[in-house]
Amino acid sequence: MLPVELENKKEGIRLEVEKLGAELVDLDARRTSGRTVVTLVVDKPGGIALDDCARINAHLGLFLDGIGEAEGGFFNAPYLLEVSSPGLDRRLKTERDFQRVVGQALRVTYRLEDGRTVTSVLKLVSLDEDVLGFENPANGQRVSMKMPSVIKAVREITF
Repeated sequence: MLPVELENKKEGIRLEVEKLGAELVDLDARRTSGRTVVTLVVDKPGGIALDDCARINAHLGLFLDGIGEAEGGFFNAPYLLEVSSPGLDRRLKTERDFQRVVGQALRVTYRLEDGRTVTSVLKLVSLDEDVLGFENPANGQRVSMKMPSVIKAVREITF
């Protein structure tokens, strides 16, 4: 759970990240060694590079410091700002997560109507509201499921 001071600024942080051509995927804050660590996970179509993360970090550092000076409180205390990419093995949770990986192979664990669970490597071929359309690369069979039936989905990494 985010501190109230940070939760109240989440929308402004999201807008600042979007100004730089990226998307705020996650925002977290935790106390460690006497200071707060604020972690932003960002992404953009085609993936985010280290230079993008550094640029966003520099921009958001100034933005958050400005909030601290203007309003006092949370950002006046020592804090560490971390900006990173989602990582290849991050769980896909939201519709936007799935939109970013249309056309890619995923390892999907999902619940069948009879309650059984299945794990398969499937290629995400479509997304229509909360219905995911997959193709089984092994046999070409199409599979559709609603997002709530997905227990876990991650990108399938192949070399």
